[in-house]
Amino acid sequence: MDSNIREDAAIEAGLRNLLADCAGIKDGQRVVLIHEEGNPAVEREVVEAIEQGARALGANVTSLGFGERLAGPEAIPPHIVEAMTQADVTVLSHYMGAMLRLRPPIGAGVHVLNYATNRNVLASRWATVPYGVWREAGDAVARELRGAGTWRVTCPLGTDLRGSVTPPPASASSQPFTVLTFPIGTHNPIRSHGACGRLVIRWLASSANHDIGDGLVLRSPVTAEVRDDRIVNLEGDAGEIAKAESLLHGLGQKNGVDPMLINSWHAGINPQARPYCDPAQDLNHWQLMSHNNPRLMHFHAVGQAMPGEVSLPVVDPDIWLDDRLLWRRGEFLLLESSAIQDIRRRYPGSEDAYRLNREVGV
Repeated sequence: MDSNIREDAAIEAGLRNLLADCAGIKDGQRVVLIHEEGNPAVEREVVEAIEQGARALGANVTSLGFGERLAGPEAIPPHIVEAMTQADVTVLSHYMGAMLRLRPPIGAGVHVLNYATNRNVLASRWATVPYGVWREAGDAVARELRGAGTWRVTCPLGTDLRGSVTPPPASASSQPFTVLTFPIGTHNPIRSHGACGRLVIRWLASSANHDIGDGLVLRSPVTAEVRDDRIVNLEGDAGEIAKAESLLHGLGQKNGVDPMLINSWHAGINPQARPYCDPAQDLNHWQLMSHNNPRLMHFHAVGQAMPGEVSLPVVDPDIWLDDRLLWRRGEFLLLESSAIQDIRRRYPGSEDAYRLNREVGV
C-alpha cells in the first residue's frame, strides 16, 4: 500500500479517535474548536480536518484561532471564555488547554486538550490506538497508584529523591484534571511531602500554569540538594547555576510564591507517546508532548499549588511507590499486569499499544 494512503488512513483513524471516541461529539451538539495560530506545531491542514470531521458528525461548529502568547489562564480572551461556556464540547488545539487542566472548568461542557495538532502526531500510534484502551488502562493505573504512602525517584544521571505522598483532602475530586487529554499519556499528579535527596536538572520548562518565556536548557546539568520539599543548594557549573537561580527567583517574585519549592510530580504512562520535536528548538512544546512517555517524569516546582510554574524533567527514571518498582529505566512495568494486558486484548488492532517507543527527542 502506498505510504500516503497509509498515512491518510491513519489520520482518519486519529480523527475518529479524537472526535467520536474521546470528545464524544454527537449530532446537533455545539462544538467549539480553538487552535493556536502562528505555531508551526499546529498545522492548518489538521485544524481544517478537525473542523470537517466535527461537522461530519453533525455538530454545529465554531472555529476560533488565537495566536497571542497568554500570560496565564486568567488572560484568556472573554470571547473565547464565552464560547466555551456555551459549548457542549470544546477541543483545544492550543497551549491554553494545558493551562486549564488543573483549573475549575469553564462551563459544563466537555473540554479536550488535543496534542495531535500536526500530521505526525495525528497519524502516530499514540493517536490511533483505540481511545478506549487508554481510557480503561488510565483508570486501572489510577486505581493501582491510589493509596501509596511513599515514593522514590532515581535516574542514570544521579537523581535520588524520595518523599511521602500527601493524601488529597476528603472533599477533593479523585480526578483533579478538569480537561480530557487526547491522546492519553499520564496519570494525575502525585503531591509530594518531605521530599529529600538529589535532583539532577537539565531543563527548566513551563508547567503550563503561566507564561515563563522559553524556559531554560542547561549546557551542563546542575544537581539540586532538596530538603523538606525545597531546593536548598545547587551544585555544578557556576554560570549554569546562576541562570537557573535567576529564572526560579524571577518567577517566584513575579507570582508571589516560593521559588525553590517542589510540590508534586507525575510520569508518562503511554509508551507510544512521541513528541516529534527537540527540546533545544522548543523546550515547552517538547515537555508538553514528551512527558506522556514513560521515559520522562517531571517534578513541579515554584509555588505550593500544583502544578507550580516550572517543570523539571527527568529521563529514564526508576520510580518506586512504597516498595513497588513501577517505572524501570523509563519502562512502565505496571502495563505488564494481567488486568491491564486484558484491556489491550479486548480492542482489535491494539497489539502494540504498550510497546515502548524510545524516540522522545533526547
